[in-house]
Amino acid sequence: MNHQDAPGGAINSTEIYLLKNKVKEIARSFATSTLPVVKFTFDTEENFWSKYHDLIVRKRNTKDEKGNLLYFPFNSKTYKFPESMDNIVKMWHTIQSSWNLMDSFANKNDIRYIQVAMIRSDVMYVTALDIYERDDGHFIPWESYNKTAFIPCFSRWPVNDRMI
Repeated sequence: MNHQDAPGGAINSTEIYLLKNKVKEIARSFATSTLPVVKFTFDTEENFWSKYHDLIVRKRNTKDEKGNLLYFPFNSKTYKFPESMDNIVKMWHTIQSSWNLMDSFANKNDIRYIQVAMIRSDVMYVTALDIYERDDGHFIPWESYNKTAFIPCFSRWPVNDRMI
């Protein structure tokens, strides 16, 4: 499927760069003296495949003792072989690259993050996201910060592609 034919419409990936100025504009409206830092990381398709080719081929072809593909969710009607597997690895590569960029910036600037949210930029959220709320309706206590990673209680919990 061509990205222009996607059900949600076309995605212009360069529009993400508009976020940088918008975040700073919003921060200024709150009269904060410290503006947030917005950084981006980018990778090429060629670099991704040179790094993950062997892993993906192994995952695509590993079979269980009955001869069935081990990493193929047979009950999932939306899973497409091999695109879904490739996209899952790409998602985790993106998350790891983002984390590495954030961690590198923190180390260079002696910053300690209290809470980090990784939220998809190609999704429009129609309700407010409370990144501190857990799935049981309670909120994350202060002493738990930097000790846990969790999936927030929106979307189809526990299946959710947003992490806090």
